[in-house]
Amino acid sequence: MEQEIQLRVYRPSSGSFVTGVKEIWQFRELIFFFALRNIVVRYKQTIVGVGWAIIQPLFSSGVAAVVFGHFAKLPSEGSAYMAFVMCGVIPWKAFETAMTGASNSVTSEGGILQKVYFPKLTAVFSTLGVTLVDSFLQLFLLVIVLLVYNEPITMWLLLTPIVVLWAAMTGIAFGIWLAPLNVKFRDVRYALPFVLQIWMYAAPVVYSSEIVPKDKLFWYQLNPLNPIIETFRGLALGNNHLSLQSAVIAVTLTLLVLVSGIKFFKKMESTFADEI
Repeated sequence: MEQEIQLRVYRPSSGSFVTGVKEIWQFRELIFFFALRNIVVRYKQTIVGVGWAIIQPLFSSGVAAVVFGHFAKLPSEGSAYMAFVMCGVIPWKAFETAMTGASNSVTSEGGILQKVYFPKLTAVFSTLGVTLVDSFLQLFLLVIVLLVYNEPITMWLLLTPIVVLWAAMTGIAFGIWLAPLNVKFRDVRYALPFVLQIWMYAAPVVYSSEIVPKDKLFWYQLNPLNPIIETFRGLALGNNHLSLQSAVIAVTLTLLVLVSGIKFFKKMESTFADEI
């Protein structure tokens, strides 16, 4: 008796946002395995291992605390400058890691996508795995820093992982736009570190938004990273000056970039195998 074999064919679908979301949900297990592989590969054959997720923000915060806190004497809203800066570095690192990983996700999977079809958005969203693992390790470091500098620890600190996820999703939203461009123009890979370096100083990572001139404050708040960092800092240190207006603007901008980015990504997806 012959056994019937069911054949399922996958091919690039239409370039709509709804289709992209459906594919993300349908292939959620593939996202998980991609994320798990990325985490293992990131720290494979390293002496310190996942300790790099702690060393990097600790070193960055320490240098900033010395330069901006000790020498420049910039205000830290009543908190120890080391703790103040770390509360800016952690959400920034989540954004930076997610955006960089998402922009390079398609090109890094070039060997696989030329052999078999799979929704390329799964590669983009799998970069959240490394981002969240690094960020949660850094949150434990933040607790230690707060204890060392006798900063009060409140229940609001438990909400900081939500802000980290907000920062990571913002990085994914911008990374989705850059991923197709990175396939076609490899200059994106080299230009992105410079853009991120400038972007970091346009956000209150190592300084307080109190030093921003009042007449420039509206344009300053259009940076979607600013309310994210200030929200994280407010929850961790209790010195939040965030306005609801800036938070709404940031969330709206992130959603617009994410929705339009998925549509753009789906439109370009069919050419990835030929371009790589």
